[in-house]
Amino acid sequence: FNLIVISHTSVGVKEIDSRIDFNVFPNPANERVRITFSELQTAGTIDFLNLSGKLISSKSMNGLRNYSFETQDFAPGVYLIRVNNQMGQTTKKIIVE
Repeated sequence: FNLIVISHTSVGVKEIDSRIDFNVFPNPANERVRITFSELQTAGTIDFLNLSGKLISSKSMNGLRNYSFETQDFAPGVYLIRVNNQMGQTTKKIIVE
C-alpha cells in the first residue's frame, strides 16, 4: 500500500497599490524626522505609532506638503508612520536611535 500526500499551502498578503507618495528621512533618526509628499495634501492624517500599535502622535495633513516632528524624547526603537487620506493608507517604518 502506497500513500502519496500532496500538500500545497500558500500564505500571502496582497499588496495594495497605494497612491500616497511620501518620503521619510533621515532613517534612522536622532532628533527629528521629516516627511515630504510628492503632492500637496488636502485632507488626512499622519500618525506616529509604536510597534504595538499605540498612537503616540497624530497630525492633520490639511494643506501640508512637508512636515517634521521631534523624536529626541522617544525611546530608541522601531516606530511606524501611517499616512491616511482620501486615496488610502500607507505605513512606513522608522528607526529612532
